[in-house]
Amino acid sequence: MNFKINIEKDIIDLIKIYNNYQFEVGGMIFGTKIFNKYVLKTLSLKKGESVSINFSMKDRIIYQLPEKQKIIGTWHLHPMQYKARPSITDLNQWKKWKKKYIHIICTKNDFKIFDSKGECLYEHNF
Repeated sequence: MNFKINIEKDIIDLIKIYNNYQFEVGGMIFGTKIFNKYVLKTLSLKKGESVSINFSMKDRIIYQLPEKQKIIGTWHLHPMQYKARPSITDLNQWKKWKKKYIHIICTKNDFKIFDSKGECLYEHNF
């Protein structure tokens, strides 16, 4: 299945800013999804520990959705990785979500967007 992903410039700018953290941070991805087209518009921020961040369904209720947007996924840093890839913890966590979200993982060198199965849908090098 082919996916079309449009990323607002603000998303890339936020990722570059957040990429300065030395610990894992992340949050929800807000935007729109129509069929297989995702438009990523903004990110929320949640602070994790030095090498981990955890998301649960409860996180969804703490965010006020931007107008005409919905939660379409999660994002977080992997500050110790050279190339972005999901950990076993990430994959296990993504399987628990009932909705099929997309997930951004960021390193200092790149970020990638994965589906809930861990397949790469998009790659951006810095």
